[in-house]
Amino acid sequence: MTLLSPLSAPPAPLAAIALARIDQGVCLHEADGRLIYANPAAEALSAAQHGIWSGQQFDPRSALYNTGECLELLGALDAALFESCVRRTVREAEALHARFLPGADGPVQHLEPREDWELVRVDVREAADPWAAARDWMREDLARPVDLTQGPLFAQVLFQAGPERFFWYQRIHHVAMDGYGFSLLTRRVAELYTAHGSGRAPGMGFGPLWPVLREDAAYRASAQWELDRAFWLQRLADRPTPASLAPSAPLSSGFVRQTHLLDKAATERLQDAGRRAGLNWTDLVIATTAAFLHQETGARDIVLGLPVMSRLGSAALRVPCMAMNIVPLRLAIRPGQGLFELGREVAAELKRLRPHQRYRYEQLRRDLKIVGGERRLFGPVVNLMPFDQGARFAGLRSLSHNISAGPVEDLSVGVRVLAEGQGLSVDFDANPACYGADVLAAHQRGFLELLERGLTAPEAPLVSPSRREATAHPDALSSGALLDGGPLPVPAHPVLSLLSERTRERPDAVAVEHGPFRLSYAELMRAAGALAQELRERGVRPDTLVAVQVPRSVDAVVAHLGVLLAGAGYLPLDPFGPEARTATLLEDATPGWLIAPATPPEPKAAPVAPGGLAVRRNERLVSTAASAPDTPNAPAAPPIMADST
Repeated sequence: MTLLSPLSAPPAPLAAIALARIDQGVCLHEADGRLIYANPAAEALSAAQHGIWSGQQFDPRSALYNTGECLELLGALDAALFESCVRRTVREAEALHARFLPGADGPVQHLEPREDWELVRVDVREAADPWAAARDWMREDLARPVDLTQGPLFAQVLFQAGPERFFWYQRIHHVAMDGYGFSLLTRRVAELYTAHGSGRAPGMGFGPLWPVLREDAAYRASAQWELDRAFWLQRLADRPTPASLAPSAPLSSGFVRQTHLLDKAATERLQDAGRRAGLNWTDLVIATTAAFLHQETGARDIVLGLPVMSRLGSAALRVPCMAMNIVPLRLAIRPGQGLFELGREVAAELKRLRPHQRYRYEQLRRDLKIVGGERRLFGPVVNLMPFDQGARFAGLRSLSHNISAGPVEDLSVGVRVLAEGQGLSVDFDANPACYGADVLAAHQRGFLELLERGLTAPEAPLVSPSRREATAHPDALSSGALLDGGPLPVPAHPVLSLLSERTRERPDAVAVEHGPFRLSYAELMRAAGALAQELRERGVRPDTLVAVQVPRSVDAVVAHLGVLLAGAGYLPLDPFGPEARTATLLEDATPGWLIAPATPPEPKAAPVAPGGLAVRRNERLVSTAASAPDTPNAPAAPPIMADST
């Protein structure tokens, strides 16, 4: 593999530039009639961008949100012309040039077009398997974190695999681009390349990003937003526990994938079945996914995640950016249903939720109080891409390859239309902390077998009693709660009662230890009791919510127990987490009081002695209650020092 210098041909120079004010931004107008927008002022983030940005803040050095697409080009490619077209497209796509910086009221983005990036060329002609070599290079590149404060948010690479075989790879951070946005970029480059060869003038480029941002802000302040919120809260009022094929686990830095290609004949068979039933083929894929989940888990209440474009009728329809949303698709499974019957229920549910699909799933999680930990809004995601991602470059053939669609929380069933009517690609992407490669392959085989059975006899029962249903408890079947741990092996006892009992039995035994600092059970309960008394004196009552923002330490245990002893509930906050996320949690939960170290903690600091907590009023909470001065709580009993011998 050889890394070559950037393509030498420079982009076409700007023949003439005139500045003209356009409402919210500055328009750079070129002589060929092309418009490029630049807005040097700080812009607020859209809700879609903010969701990705917030996720990135948990680990700024993570490459989790990198996404990648590759287009295989077959034919005699004019590499210099290709670079010129890519550069012009990147220049027109304003979202690619964003830098995200702190603002007075949260993060803001600066949209500043830049030319200081390279279209890298990599020669893989000498590799035994050029595609495997290029794919390994792409995967390594996807693991490189992106600095959102500096950028660039993208990489553009051209691999040469033969005299007439090339791979065009794009890596873009998810905060700037979704799957549909990738297709807009691809088609624009193809349009420019083809227009140059035919001598025709290309169409107008992309519009600016600011109308998309204004439209998003207007929606969030509208009555429709309230109507959408009410719809989802009613639809998920009972907070269903999503069924899954594996226990939940934290997000991983990568994913495992199993790919199966449905050839042209199989794809036409699926499409024909949909037409016969008056459905889209996508309805049948969703129905099969729900039926397979029921077959494997016994769950009858299925909640799938469904990515939606959120672009129809929007300014974002012709603007490459991050706009997609994921909506919960809830289905009730009944034994005896055939593929067509279940597909019709899918279509009906999609029709019900379509007017409300702009309501962000991140906000819905906050509304339902399922933020944090490993709690989920939905189970497997069904990511349907019914648009052909291929494009014609002046007669060259093209084949699309998805490299990464972004993070996978559990399982993603991705079905993509391949270029030139070649069929469908069925990708099973999974969190490796939940699924091994062998297990994932078995699930994909089971899904494809169920789809085949449904297409063979679409009116016959597709949903039969599952393998688990014969032994599952009836209540578990009705709830579909595979993630429910089931009944406790012993009768439940309150935590405080257990601690009090242990304190009476062994008051001098070590209860908690951090570095050289220890507290016995008696000392722990005494310190927690003192904090509880202070909270009660400040007006904390049963069911009051108290935020606890204390790093891992002995004091963290004291703080949580003190809140419980006061009869209140605690809201744990990460003391080193993103300020925007902390502010959102405080605004949403509105705790009356906040417990934090009297001295601001430092990340990765050495363990500190207990007894340094302070109780503060939550200043974000609008209240008429009198504010008490900040004072440290009663110090804990002297810690038991670790033995020095």
